[in-house]
Amino acid sequence: MSKPFRVMGILAVVLLLAGIWVQTVEIRKSKEMTAESNKVGIIEEDFVYRLYTEHDEYREGDKVTLIAELEYIGDRKSVTITHATTPFYYVISESSGNYVFYYAMDQPKLSTTLLKGEPLRHSYTSPGALIAEKDDKFPEKQADVPFPAGQYDVDGSAKFTIEDTDGSIEGSFEIKQELLFEVKK
Repeated sequence: MSKPFRVMGILAVVLLLAGIWVQTVEIRKSKEMTAESNKVGIIEEDFVYRLYTEHDEYREGDKVTLIAELEYIGDRKSVTITHATTPFYYVISESSGNYVFYYAMDQPKLSTTLLKGEPLRHSYTSPGALIAEKDDKFPEKQADVPFPAGQYDVDGSAKFTIEDTDGSIEGSFEIKQELLFEVKK
């Protein structure tokens, strides 16, 4: 094998390894950027899902706002998704088990077009915690404040489908993240 071909072969291998290393570093950066105390995020295929609280800290009586984002990062200029009232779901629990939260959707199927690089953002403020009694399967008694002092766990998700122009389903997604936050006295 001649020297120029050997040099070109080595150069090709070095460039290939460098490209893999750069790609790995970019993926790690994406995950590190979402590791803030009040913000989590995940990349799944062509979508980025983020879940965060509006503020870093809350006190009992404060209005707690959860924010969810869904961003399309694929190869197309845009993609149309179908979903319920919103593609975002919030399952909220308080660590003591004394309070429950409900979240309902009132429209079964809507379409939203996501433009590449422009997040769809949804803010959610709970109407309030319900007091969980021992034998009460469906609590109705409202707590004194929307989020009483405690540790909260939000299991957030984005649920949606992508349909082709002919109406056939191209893909179904349920992207999940868990967010923890505290409300202090």
